[in-house]
Amino acid sequence: MDNKELNLKNFAHDLNNIMAVIKLYAQLGIRDATAGEAMIENLKIILDQAGSAISYINRLNESLKESAEKKAEGESIVVPAEMEGNEEITFSRERLKILLSNLPGLAYRCKNAPGWPMEFISEGCYQLTGYKPDDFIQSEDFEFEDIIHPDDRQYVHDTIQAAVGKGLPFTLEYRIRTKSGIEKRVWEKGRQINAVHEDDRLLEGFIMDISERVHVEEALKLSEEKYSKVFKTSPVAIVITRMEDGMIIDVNPGFDHIFGYSRRESIGNTSLMMKLWANPPDRDEVVSDLQKKKKVYNREYKFRHKSGEIRMGLYSAELFTIHNVPCLLSSVSDITMRKRAEEALKASQEKLMGIFRVSPSGIGVLKDRVFLEVNDRVCEMTGYSRDELIGHSAMMLYADHHEFDYVGNEKYRQIEQKGISVVETRWKIKDGTICNILLASTPIISGDNSQGVIFTALDISNLKKVEAERRRIEEQLIQAQKMEIIGKLAGGVAHEFNNTLQIITTLTELSMMKLEQEHPVSGHLEQIRNTVRQSSGFVGQLLAFARKQPVNPEIVNLNSVVDSVLQVLQRLIGENIDLSWQPETNLWKVMIDPIQVNQLLLNLTLNARDAMNNKGLISIATSNELVLEPMAAENQEFKPGEYVLLSLADNGCGMDETTLSRIFEPFFTTKPRGKGTGLGLSTVYGIVSQNKGFILADSKPGEGTVFRIYFPRLIIS
Repeated sequence: MDNKELNLKNFAHDLNNIMAVIKLYAQLGIRDATAGEAMIENLKIILDQAGSAISYINRLNESLKESAEKKAEGESIVVPAEMEGNEEITFSRERLKILLSNLPGLAYRCKNAPGWPMEFISEGCYQLTGYKPDDFIQSEDFEFEDIIHPDDRQYVHDTIQAAVGKGLPFTLEYRIRTKSGIEKRVWEKGRQINAVHEDDRLLEGFIMDISERVHVEEALKLSEEKYSKVFKTSPVAIVITRMEDGMIIDVNPGFDHIFGYSRRESIGNTSLMMKLWANPPDRDEVVSDLQKKKKVYNREYKFRHKSGEIRMGLYSAELFTIHNVPCLLSSVSDITMRKRAEEALKASQEKLMGIFRVSPSGIGVLKDRVFLEVNDRVCEMTGYSRDELIGHSAMMLYADHHEFDYVGNEKYRQIEQKGISVVETRWKIKDGTICNILLASTPIISGDNSQGVIFTALDISNLKKVEAERRRIEEQLIQAQKMEIIGKLAGGVAHEFNNTLQIITTLTELSMMKLEQEHPVSGHLEQIRNTVRQSSGFVGQLLAFARKQPVNPEIVNLNSVVDSVLQVLQRLIGENIDLSWQPETNLWKVMIDPIQVNQLLLNLTLNARDAMNNKGLISIATSNELVLEPMAAENQEFKPGEYVLLSLADNGCGMDETTLSRIFEPFFTTKPRGKGTGLGLSTVYGIVSQNKGFILADSKPGEGTVFRIYFPRLIIS
């Protein structure tokens, strides 16, 4: 056989293999919907290109047959001229090979024998398996069965043999492992070629990679399962309707729950026939918007339940197609309860805001001690506007950080223990005034201070003043009652003591009359009489305090009385202490015993001297004073009216509040033991009270003391 004859036979053989695959693929693949449009288009191109070559194959086979017959008769083989070096045949052959190699898979011809020995396999083998065609055709130890998944080999064998045994083509899916170890899912379609001898039975077919399609199908199946579960289990009503006439195609169980209609009652009906829309024009609005926008979301509409109850629904819808029929996928959430809750919440908030606005107490919200909200009362109390407060720290209302920190620590300590706190504090308002505030606070969310606290603030400044005034009046009342009791006691003691002194005086004088002056006992008796005289002065002071001292009141001008005793007072206080006298011109008259005036001036002056350590200034003054209701209200013993004021002030050491509260008590003294009786100021208090006057004392440590004595003006008709 010469080279030309061999080339022709090889060409016919290869082309026959290619055409067998093309015919098989064209017959089976084009009819298979899974092949895809692109693949089918490739097949059509291949068939078109192969058409012109089919006639050549037939003619070539005839020529080869004729040549074989001539050769048998001893004649030489003649290659048809049109076949000799025909470039069109060569071009078609190469183009068919290129097109076949570009197919998304491999075409094959193999023996129907164990291992599936390959006689022909297209170039797509490498892309699918990672092996070259020659790896299967030329190798004796490696066959196509070796790349089939071990678990699928028996299935592949049984499926193919069952089909060819019945003379039918076979189709199957199985797994292969590529040269790199990747597992792929493949689809194979083929048939057995009839042969005279059983050993010549061949299979030819096509294998393509469907891994991606399987994954897509699995994902689609999973998606469909999920959708089905969502559709069936969703509490939201989901309904599919035909866009043309609104006929219901399907509904989920949620539709029954929300609208009261079963799936059987709903399918085939329309929403208008079932009167689902409480306001039918709402559906027209939805349809119109869907035609423009293709979808609508979260719109609130009123719907009618099967029972006739009107409910609020949150409606969404989107257009889609089912078998090219425009449909509408709608969902409705029942928000009736939510809307009722929102309305109730809104009403409650309006009530709370009403209380918030008109409350006589300041109300506000703080977070991290920064104002988030305040009512008008807080603004009135502080003098700041709402804009000046909101967003600023509450520190702006405190005089110092110490008070600010104390309130914060105490507030959160009480909240942690009781859930609420009540703290009394002081605010420094915009004009600098200090106000007493009762501050109550509680978290907005119980147990969670991070969300802020709500507070109420009550201005208790006036209440504090009233309480202070009440305490002061109570103290004055108690002091007056105490002085009254002590006065009665002192008066009783003075009378008893005075009786005893009179007996002693009488007996002493009688004894002295019976003895001569030179008698040794006479000196002792004289000492007894002097002591009794001193004690009589002591008794006089007690009687004065008890307002039981015999007096001889007369109409006097206090200026004249003071003038008469100034020299005596100056001698008593010494030269190192200055004495100032400022009399009032046209001083009103008073009714009093001048001796009592001298006595109280002496006591006050001596106390002032002792407080100055023999150096300083004592000022005495008189004036006409009108006592009005406010001043009288501050002092229980005061009565409104016209008074003559006698004041005595010093710049001595002064007194603290504790000492000042007790200075008029009998026997109370701050002087060293043996330096005072404690009756000086109690005597002054008794004299003033006996003459229907009242006395005030003001003093602070290091700032001296002022005594103000008010005597009622004497009106002379």
